[in-house]
Amino acid sequence: MEGVALGPGTLGGAGIGRICVYGNVSAKSSATVGIGQTPSVADAQAALADEKHDLSGFVITQVTVGDGGYIARKSEATLDIAGLYATDGATFFFVTGTNPAPSDGALKVAALLVLGSLP
Repeated sequence: MEGVALGPGTLGGAGIGRICVYGNVSAKSSATVGIGQTPSVADAQAALADEKHDLSGFVITQVTVGDGGYIARKSEATLDIAGLYATDGATFFFVTGTNPAPSDGALKVAALLVLGSLP
């Protein structure tokens, strides 16, 4: 993920809060950072759980980042993807990368950079 320039953010939101997603997608690889602000800590935890539910087939490993989260990893013939998903108070965020998938250490460093940038 080092040296990847992210494009302008795209603001969206449905359900429990607003989310801004920054990304860089090329023909072979991608990196994405998403930051969502929810009305409450409970809503951020619900967003984290909802995302985990959508990651069936991924290997999930719990991590201690922010208020807690997990790394999801999947490797197939044409797709090697990993992401760290976590919360900090009422904020839900994720960092993902593909082809090659970033290491757990790289994901944790990126997550710490996100945490350091939050208000």
